[in-house]
Amino acid sequence: FGEEWKSSRNTRYLSGTHFVEGERYLVLLDPIDGTRLYLDQQPLYQVILTVISRGAIEAAMVMFPSFEDYVYAVRGKGAKRGTFDRAFDRAEPWEVGVPPREVF
Repeated sequence: FGEEWKSSRNTRYLSGTHFVEGERYLVLLDPIDGTRLYLDQQPLYQVILTVISRGAIEAAMVMFPSFEDYVYAVRGKGAKRGTFDRAFDRAEPWEVGVPPREVF
C-alpha cells in the first residue's frame, strides 16, 4: 500500500490498512514505490513487500528491478542481498547501512 492505495481497485483482496478478522499476518505490497520515477523512466524505483504480524514486522523485501537485485530481512534472521540472476538461497548476508549498489 503506497501513495496509490486510495485509487487502487485491488483493495478488495489486499486491504493494506487493517488485519482481517482472525488472521495473524498482513501482507503489504507496494508494486512500484517511486511511481513518478518509474513513469519518468528513472531507475530509482523499487517493489516493496512486507509481512507484519499484530506486534511486529516479520519480513520485508525490497526489489530494485532496474539494477536486478534485492534486499530482504526476516525478523531474527538478519538481512540478505541477492541478484535476479542467482538462486534466492544464494543471497549473501547484508549489513544495514551498506548500500546495495553505488547509485551515483
